[in-house]
Amino acid sequence: PNYQLNLLHDSDKIQERSHKIQLKQFISYSFGLQKENTDMTNSSNKSVEPEIAVIEFGLFSSKKLLVSLHKLKPSPTSLSENPHSVVQKLDCLPSNEKHQRISLVDASRIISLDHIAIAANTAMIRMSHYENIDSNTPNNNNGAMNKRGLALETVICAAGSTNVGSIMKDFAFDARSSAALSLQNGSLDDDEYTILLLSYDCSEKEHLETISQVGLTAPEKIQDMIQYFDRERGQQEVTALMKVFKVTAQEVSRDGSSLEKAVLNRVA
Repeated sequence: PNYQLNLLHDSDKIQERSHKIQLKQFISYSFGLQKENTDMTNSSNKSVEPEIAVIEFGLFSSKKLLVSLHKLKPSPTSLSENPHSVVQKLDCLPSNEKHQRISLVDASRIISLDHIAIAANTAMIRMSHYENIDSNTPNNNNGAMNKRGLALETVICAAGSTNVGSIMKDFAFDARSSAALSLQNGSLDDDEYTILLLSYDCSEKEHLETISQVGLTAPEKIQDMIQYFDRERGQQEVTALMKVFKVTAQEVSRDGSSLEKAVLNRVA
């Protein structure tokens, strides 16, 4: 069975609960408790820590987004751990035309789960808007929007920018990214990539099957995901994120603000 967990931000613990919590209006989070496979002689399964965050949306009650964190380290024996290679495999999944259901995003560019949730909500609003235009305007062509599915549109919205080419390179590991160039040149960089796998409207089982199909490493535990987002970022990383999201030092340092709040205000 799955359990819903309440995440306590003022504690290092994740405590089991029977209900969801509301972190933001119209957005709720739950965390599925996975079970280990055991042999047939063992009558009870051993519980393990949850690995997948589930985000649901009040404005779009039929939609559900699953998120898992993965760490990739390309090596001569595991080139498949290059994130551009994973993106290419996602392109080939039969149920993922235009990245409608599944996409990959560079976790180092994401501030928190709230960041992804707000981007997803914005993406669904955009997609709904353009679907209404299409249904009311025969032969209408929405150009680039028609070339992107919901999962990829979520990545676009997470970047908070209109420069789609730059977003695809810096957030989505496209053919111009450093990961792709490393793969093309047959070289291996020293970086360890941390990525988020986003899956819309699927079960946890289907999400885990996708992870296996595209050769991703096993998901990090939810506690590790939260610690990753809550880590103390060095000044170089903070400066880089401020540049990416075009937020000023004044926006970050003003009373009651933070880097996360400034970025969320930019993305929302």
